[in-house]
Amino acid sequence: DSRRSAGMVESALAAGLLAMRVDVQLLGPLPTPACAIVTRSLKADLGVMVTASHNPYTDNGVKFFWGDGHKISNEDEAAIE
Repeated sequence: DSRRSAGMVESALAAGLLAMRVDVQLLGPLPTPACAIVTRSLKADLGVMVTASHNPYTDNGVKFFWGDGHKISNEDEAAIE
């Protein structure tokens, strides 16, 4: 997401994951499908994308992808929210 607040959300997510001893690799702005592809190609356990293309300009969103590049289930997403 290219909104000014996206960097703050990215930093907060990275800090929280690092605090849990999760390896974090920041990739910068890229299209949502690229996050899924990169997650799979890097053999990562999880991909996280800061996005909000369908939200009002004041809101950011976060998408999660499993290591195989598929978006997490709606049930898992609801549990995170």
